[in-house]
Amino acid sequence: MGGFYPEIKTLRDASLEQVQAYKADLDPVVYNRCHFIVEENQRVLDIADALAAGEHHKAGQLASESFQGARDLYEIVSDEMISMYDAIVSAPGAYGARGAGAGFGGCLVAFVDSSSIDAFAEHVHKKYVDSTGIQPEIYPVQAAKGAGVLSSRLRPINK
Repeated sequence: MGGFYPEIKTLRDASLEQVQAYKADLDPVVYNRCHFIVEENQRVLDIADALAAGEHHKAGQLASESFQGARDLYEIVSDEMISMYDAIVSAPGAYGARGAGAGFGGCLVAFVDSSSIDAFAEHVHKKYVDSTGIQPEIYPVQAAKGAGVLSSRLRPINK
């Protein structure tokens, strides 16, 4: 994007409108990749906001849009990931899912109502095995606050 907008040093600084303005000048694959990255950067921020606001359905929808973009625009999903996604979004209590890790057979993170974990896992396991013959690994986890600044009462040792 720096060739079109010298002030843009990295793609994360470009807007979707800027990417779209030069669609005709970009190779279609490059355009799709750029489109996905710019949308995904915003989507991650929107998912964080939705989760903080307790808007689970919105977070799930955004997660599913992420998966669809990775599949259609960035082309980094395998058939097995598509089967897992299909199993997840058809399961009881599922709000949505997105890829995690490096893609190409990585894992998916599902947003699931906590009261449906057992039914969700049972459904996903059965549907995935039926469609792929592969035994999935399903790890129920709960979101945590994450990394942050720690305060300490320790004082440095001066020599």
